[in-house]
Amino acid sequence: MRKARRLHEKKITDNARQNKRAFFKYVNSRLTVRPEITAMKASDGRLVEEDNEVAKALVQYFSSVHTSHRGEEMPEMQMMSETQIGNITITPEMVEKKLEKLNINKSCGPDEIHPHVLQKTAKAMSKPLAIIFQKSLDEGICPEEWKCANVTPIHKKGDRTEPSNYRPVSLTSQVCKVLESIIRDKIMEHLSENNLLNDAQHGFREGRSCLTNLLETLEAWTEIIDDGDCLDVAYLDFRKAFDLVSHEHLIYKMSKYGISGQILDWVKDFLSERTQRVVIRGTASPAMNVTSGVPQGSVLGPILFLIFINDLPLGVLSSLSLFADDSKLFNRIVTSKKKNKSHDMQGSIELQEDLNRVLEWAKKWKMEFNVEKCKIMHLGHKNPRVTYNMDDVNLKATNEEKDLGVLIDHKLDFGKHIKTIVGKANRVLGMIRISFMHLNIHMFLNLYTSLVRPLIEYCVQVWSPYKKKYIKLLEGVQRRATRLVPQLKKLTYEKRLEKLQLTKLEDRRKRGDMIETYKIITRKEKVNPGIFFQMNPRRGRSHSKRIYEKRSTLNVRKHFFTQRVPPYWNILEPEEVEAEKTSDFKDWYGKNEARRMIMINNDMYIRNNGPRRLRR
Repeated sequence: MRKARRLHEKKITDNARQNKRAFFKYVNSRLTVRPEITAMKASDGRLVEEDNEVAKALVQYFSSVHTSHRGEEMPEMQMMSETQIGNITITPEMVEKKLEKLNINKSCGPDEIHPHVLQKTAKAMSKPLAIIFQKSLDEGICPEEWKCANVTPIHKKGDRTEPSNYRPVSLTSQVCKVLESIIRDKIMEHLSENNLLNDAQHGFREGRSCLTNLLETLEAWTEIIDDGDCLDVAYLDFRKAFDLVSHEHLIYKMSKYGISGQILDWVKDFLSERTQRVVIRGTASPAMNVTSGVPQGSVLGPILFLIFINDLPLGVLSSLSLFADDSKLFNRIVTSKKKNKSHDMQGSIELQEDLNRVLEWAKKWKMEFNVEKCKIMHLGHKNPRVTYNMDDVNLKATNEEKDLGVLIDHKLDFGKHIKTIVGKANRVLGMIRISFMHLNIHMFLNLYTSLVRPLIEYCVQVWSPYKKKYIKLLEGVQRRATRLVPQLKKLTYEKRLEKLQLTKLEDRRKRGDMIETYKIITRKEKVNPGIFFQMNPRRGRSHSKRIYEKRSTLNVRKHFFTQRVPPYWNILEPEEVEAEKTSDFKDWYGKNEARRMIMINNDMYIRNNGPRRLRR
């Protein structure tokens, strides 16, 4: 039994990076109290516990949020693209490539065709599937079996017996997802080539992410505050954004973006007459119709939503930042009395007008804002704290808000965020400690690098700490983690890191800064480098991609990404900054950083808030 358990634990750790679900399933099986859905409030207020009743209560709630706008007159909208895209020719080679990339750890849909089967039979299945896909596109018909979805309820927060606290994720046919991915690629290619997607949007786009969204946003915020002014930020919350998308309005918008022919006909049929059912522990609810929304869990859903929301920033004067439906509006409030500035409330007036504009947009396109959850954050020392409203409801002021997984407070301190993620990481370490009885170095490294370290390094370029207490707090997570390996317990922390071939988290944060800077400057990240850095090429021994070092006054700006990076970036070697690939940059950086650290330890650098120049 001990041998079998060792093998089982080894298998889980080996696949921890690709299949985190197996880890949490194993850990939950070891817990006394398991986070399962055991009871649910029905529509009549009763608390039901039978699996079929729980599934029925959930599917009724999920279906109640859908709306129908058939036959309504479409709002006026100008043609956004002269270039048209309509037909796709599907080849067996295209299908085979998609099948080989399927994630075998994903669940199958209602047709019970598992992705593992499709991946292993990719060569044989590619030809018949190519014929089926082409026929489906030519006729503009999506088979009925592909429009059914098994819904898995995912708990968000709050009371576990309240259906509104669950997010529906659709498990659809894996075969259909292959065709969806081919159509998605064609649509994205069309949108990218014609530059149709708004620059404010960072969600579901290649080269953009939560990190690029937050870096752009915080770059603007910290600059305004360091300039002596304030700003107000409106965090907007759409009510059931993905579920309320009107199919008719979406198809109309797609036609305005130059999507027509086979693709438009197929997507129209793909969205129509869909059904869904909730499955709890193998027990399924009755199937119910889906009359609006894009399926969450489908391949096409995200890009369809991006098209639908793409024109939201067009009529707005304030800065607007988007990640899918997560949106925030912000504007500068002039409070300083510097030259060429006047003390006025123009910024707050513009922000209020823009809140009215986005509300009008939502009504025009049959979307809704959850005004009760929309918040205003006032940043800056002398902020006048103006009250804003939407739909005649005053927006609540907040001192902290979770923004794309990062807890942001009105002081931009990030102390509470660091304490929160340290708590999460320690809980996962606790799960590992009580669940894995035969932990060795190899197993520990798989679990730590897959499940613990990502928690304390998520978007770290945004909130990287400069206060010693927070640096020590974060390092303490890795210090405790390395003690989990029995044969390393008696060694010092530095010796444990050496045995595990790990580096201190502070060094990893510096490395992460350099990698992100490289990706921005070389446009691996699809953002404008000019937003972040001003190039300062200088002749001599230095490289050609030097960054101008800006001056800043306040700590909130002085220690931000774009301010702390230049001193370190400017001393890199030419072969590092001129690397063609990110992987090459990482290799060169790893080789040269060891040499630079030796030079620093030998006091060969003159350091003033970071290395400035070599002592000649």
